[in-house]
Amino acid sequence: MAEPLIEEGAPIVIVMPGGVYGPGDTSLLGDMMRRFAQGQMPLTPGPEMTITWAHVADVAEGHILAAEKGRVGEAYILAGPAIPMGEMVDFWAYLTGKPGPVAKVPAKAIQPLAPVVGALAKKVALPEMISQEAINMLTATYMARSDKARRELGWRPRPPQAGMLETFEWLAEQHAAPPSEGSAPNTAARYAIAAALLLFLLWLITRPRKGGATASE
Repeated sequence: MAEPLIEEGAPIVIVMPGGVYGPGDTSLLGDMMRRFAQGQMPLTPGPEMTITWAHVADVAEGHILAAEKGRVGEAYILAGPAIPMGEMVDFWAYLTGKPGPVAKVPAKAIQPLAPVVGALAKKVALPEMISQEAINMLTATYMARSDKARRELGWRPRPPQAGMLETFEWLAEQHAAPPSEGSAPNTAARYAIAAALLLFLLWLITRPRKGGATASE
């Protein structure tokens, strides 16, 4: 949509953020970090999904730098390091000292459940990380390089360790705050449903297959 306007002379500079995380994040990534911090992430879904992780403050700074230094008509990628979800969850466990999920479930094993989850979500409120949209996203890969933004704008995102620690500290502060009245039962019910779905998925993957090869005598 921006290209026709640029051709007509509009002074547009394009920025393209990667996977944004940080304090106050309400996206799917933020939901996963929050559930990990609270010990409510028994499995890592789609560990092969790769995301370029960038702190929200760095992305905001990138927008300002693009407005100040960006060349009209050019696009700048604001992407941090590309890290698979499975490796990042292991990194969270290392940073926080919390136990990681007990298993990693490939996206191809989860995808058949997407329609079932979508139908269930129409009747019951499910966590965002267990939704049809989230499951469909697991096979996607979000990788790009920010060389141009670093070179022309002077964009310097913080390392993942610093940004993740800040985010988990913020999550700990939020978790320490007293819950609003009436929220605990609803939240517990959602967690119970999510846990049941994950346990069913684990059974589905690990159950013996009929017609499998037998050992030779």
